[in-house]
Amino acid sequence: MQQLKKAQPAPKLKAGTIAEAVPVKRFKPGEDSSLALLGLKSSNMLTLQKEIEQGFPVTVLRHIQQHYAFSRIELADALRVSARTLDRREALGRLDPLESDRALRLSRVYAKAVELYEGNEKAALAWLKRKNRALGNVPPVDLIKTEIGALQVEHLIGRLEYGVYS
Repeated sequence: MQQLKKAQPAPKLKAGTIAEAVPVKRFKPGEDSSLALLGLKSSNMLTLQKEIEQGFPVTVLRHIQQHYAFSRIELADALRVSARTLDRREALGRLDPLESDRALRLSRVYAKAVELYEGNEKAALAWLKRKNRALGNVPPVDLIKTEIGALQVEHLIGRLEYGVYS
């Protein structure tokens, strides 16, 4: 019986790239990595639903920027809002429910990519920002803007984890 191999790590990055600045993150056992990436504590789904409806605190924006190495414009684009809207949210101290949901989706896919690369955030970030032939030559991070796109990226990550040719 043939054994399936884990996905190979991304090639080494050149010095000075954006991904180089992102540390490798290790999560505690039982910790929900997608929530931890946002700086939120693990909670049950009902509590999380209420937090989304109330809007996440704006501190999640700093966590996203830190892990994704996003500029302000890239962050606004990923959340599908304008930079001015981000400024207003910071003044209010909270995201609205739709933005919170988008931030969670972004974090969920990012956490799965980090798992694929066995905790190496640099490699996961490089993979997310690189055009991918299996996704129609679109970088995965561009697809995460919609739920259907995020599901496509998650499906591809699952295929790669199990060694399915993609």
